[in-house]
Amino acid sequence: MGQEETGAKMDGKLADNVPAHSLGLRPGDLVDLVITQDFYRDIVDNRPSVFWGQGPQGVLCAQTGPPLAAGEVGQALQLTFLEPAPQGPPRRLGYTATLLALASGGPGPGQEGPALLLSAPGGPLEEISLRRYHRVEVRRDMGIYLVMQPHAGHPHLHNFSLGGLLASFAGDPRHEMGQPLQVNLIFSDGGRVVAEALVNRVAHDPQANRTFVGLKFTRVPVTSARVLQRKVSRYSCPSQGEDLGRVER
Repeated sequence: MGQEETGAKMDGKLADNVPAHSLGLRPGDLVDLVITQDFYRDIVDNRPSVFWGQGPQGVLCAQTGPPLAAGEVGQALQLTFLEPAPQGPPRRLGYTATLLALASGGPGPGQEGPALLLSAPGGPLEEISLRRYHRVEVRRDMGIYLVMQPHAGHPHLHNFSLGGLLASFAGDPRHEMGQPLQVNLIFSDGGRVVAEALVNRVAHDPQANRTFVGLKFTRVPVTSARVLQRKVSRYSCPSQGEDLGRVER
C-alpha cells in the first residue's frame, strides 16, 4: 500500500478513492489497537498507534510497540479512537479489523517506517469502551458466594467480572498489595469457579469498620473460565454492558 493509495501526506488529505465507511481521521491522528489474545484470560493488549491513511487496500497505521509480528497477520483486533469533532462529550469510536499485512508508511514521502495494513470498516463505526470486562453487581438474592484462601470468615462479594472481583469484610485490613489468594466463586444455580488471584486494591472505611479488597485473576483453569464467562454473560446481557461497579481492574 503506497503513499499514493493511502493519501498519507503532510497536508492531511486522504486519497480520493476512499472506502464508503471512512474513519474520518487525518494522518498523524492517534488511535489505539486493542488486541485480545485469549478470551478467557487476562491477556488483553491496548497498544497506541498512529493513523497514516485509508485507501482502497485498507487502513494504514504505524507499527505498535511492542510490534505485531508476521505470525499475527490475519488476527482480528479493534481499532479505536476519540471522535475527531464530537458534538458534546467525546466518544470513543471504532470497529473490528483484520491485520492484513506488515507494511511501511508514514506522514509523507521519505518518512516511511514500519506500519500495519488493516482491513477498512465494513459498516458504520461503533461506540467502543476500553474497559476490558463488564462487571456484575452481586445482590444477596442471586445466590453467589465467595471463599478466599487464606482468609478466615466469609467475605461479602460486591461484584465480579472475567478479570477479577471486589469483596469486603468487617474489621481492619488483613491482606497486602500483591498478595496471592485462592478464590472460589460458588453459584447456587450451578457452577463453581476456582481461580488464582492477586490483591490489587485495599481500602479501609474506618466509619463502617470495613475493608474492601480488589482481586485480579491471574490464573483461571479452562473449565472455570467457561463457567465464569457464562455467568458474566448471563447477568450482563440485560444491561448490555452498562458500567457495573466502581473499582477499576
